[in-house]
Parts: sequence; C-alpha cells; structure tokens
Amino acid sequence: MGMTANSRKGQTTIEYLLLISVVVLIFVGVLVTVNELRKQAEQPVNVSGEEQTPTEAIGNQLNDLRNVGGGGSTTPTLHLSISMEPQLPCAFEPITVTVTNENGPVADAAVTISEGTTVIDTKSTASDGVVIFSPQAMSSYTLNAEKTGNEPASLQFTVAC
Repeated sequence: MGMTANSRKGQTTIEYLLLISVVVLIFVGVLVTVNELRKQAEQPVNVSGEEQTPTEAIGNQLNDLRNVGGGGSTTPTLHLSISMEPQLPCAFEPITVTVTNENGPVADAAVTISEGTTVIDTKSTASDGVVIFSPQAMSSYTLNAEKTGNEPASLQFTVAC
C-alpha cells in the first residue's frame, strides 16, 4: 500500500506540472496572437489615396472633425476687437466701426448693432475691417462682431446728442 501512496503523489505532481505547462502554453499563445494583431494594426492602409497607419488615419480624421467643429471643442486662436469713431457719436451721425484681430483688419466679419435686445442692423466688414452705421436715436447700443475662427467681440456705447 505504501507504494500506491507514492505513485499517487507522483501522479499528482505530474498533473500539476502538466497543468502549469498548459497554462504557460496558453499564455505564450495569447502573447503571440496579441503581437501579431499589433503588427497587423501597424500596417499601412489606404485612406483617401494615401498610405497611413491606422493610428495616423484615425488621428487625421479626428483633426479634420475638430477643424470643422464636428468633434471636441477647439478654442479660436484669434480674438476680435472693435474700435469706433467718433467715440461719442450723435444721432444720425455716421460711426466708423473697425474690426481687427492679432493679424490686423478683419474682412467679412459680421457686425451687428443692437438697441437693447433689438437688432437694428447687421453688416459685413470690408477688406479694411470697416463698416459704417448711423444710429437713428439717442440710446444705448451694443456692437457685436463675429467671424469663424475668432473669439467674438462686443462694444457698448451711448448716443447722447
């Protein structure tokens, strides 16, 4: 009987060694498979006629979406500012509004003049960043300037004469 107990111990040890070997082989197989998948994922693909890795292609597509405002928020790099002449205008007197950013005058900016919450007029700036308004009454007004890719600007003024 003593021999049976020893053979049983030997059998159990062999079973454990076989189990460990199977686990190691499975682990190695998983590592090899993951490595092969990684290599395949790094192979260039044809995206819009251009060979790119999938990571580059996805990164470029995300940047394209951000550039058109379709993904994530992007902060404009330029900031509009508004200046006005004369600074103390009278009713019916033309005021010259100039819209600029860090690069100089801004063409085609939408400039809105409002009295309270009522929009009086909206115009686009010329190539020199200028637009002209003529307030028709003594009141408080707000000028708002907007252009894609720029932080908007506003300026409040009062026509007192």
